[in-house]
Amino acid sequence: MDEEEVDRILAVADADGSGEIEYSEWVIATINKANLLSDQMLITAFSLFDEDGGGSISPEEIKDVLGIGKSVDS
Repeated sequence: MDEEEVDRILAVADADGSGEIEYSEWVIATINKANLLSDQMLITAFSLFDEDGGGSISPEEIKDVLGIGKSVDS
């Protein structure tokens, strides 16, 4: 996944245009899959991206978790 794709996902999920994905926006963005996932699974997944525990997901946190911009040694 490249940086443009991450930016597109952020733009779709960030309903209030704050530049970050709040927990409620995360739940709404994943609502179709929520039937398959428990509340605890959603909280765990959100927490994975919300690295600083601030209650929202910044573009930098998404890129960090997905490894965008990091070099991989082979």
